[in-house]
Amino acid sequence: MKKLQLNRPPLLVDLIIEKLEQAIMDGDIPPATRLTEQMLSQDLNTSRTPVREALFKLEQMGFVVRRETGGWDVRSMDIDKFIERYDVKAMVEVYSILRSTEETRLRFIKTIEPIRLQMKEALDNLDYERYRKKDLEFHSSLLLMYENCTNEKIYEESLKYLLWVRKLAISPYLDIQESFRNHTRMIKHIEEGYVLKAADELFKHHERLISKVKTDLPDLKPLQRSTN
Repeated sequence: MKKLQLNRPPLLVDLIIEKLEQAIMDGDIPPATRLTEQMLSQDLNTSRTPVREALFKLEQMGFVVRRETGGWDVRSMDIDKFIERYDVKAMVEVYSILRSTEETRLRFIKTIEPIRLQMKEALDNLDYERYRKKDLEFHSSLLLMYENCTNEKIYEESLKYLLWVRKLAISPYLDIQESFRNHTRMIKHIEEGYVLKAADELFKHHERLISKVKTDLPDLKPLQRSTN
């Protein structure tokens, strides 16, 4: 007998998280905007309880911060949080590379080649939005090399936060040519089974971007909590 499965509808709090998260990432709710449970519950035509749960979850994800005097603020661009989330991303990816097997590396190579070609096409056409979309696919595909990875959830949350900062604070054409060269070298090392070289290339890629962000984005400061 075929196993029966029940597809449950999403919870209301998950729908609210998705709605607010997308609005923040798209810039429709810009950084430093003050949010209140009452305002959001009225806008979303729902009670305050699921809104409150959604805001707590968004705080854990790094998108909002709670005011001591009540209410919430959409986070300002925060260099410390950016580096923290980028470190999480890099550690999960490096661990996946180091724990890979020949079988999982072959699976990665099969998956990644069309993505790499699409990245090259986007680069040639200076199509930044498409390049970044394929770049995210590239990095997510690195997890294919470690079958027992248990960090997908925190990894996905880190990717979302990094995408938000990049979209709102980083020049669209910041270093994408060098980025593509880094990715190509990484693939080559993985193809040849040189996992330590691939991991080292990923760390170098990570450090270059962090250095560039610190140098080129002086307005990206450590977050100061508002108490007003």
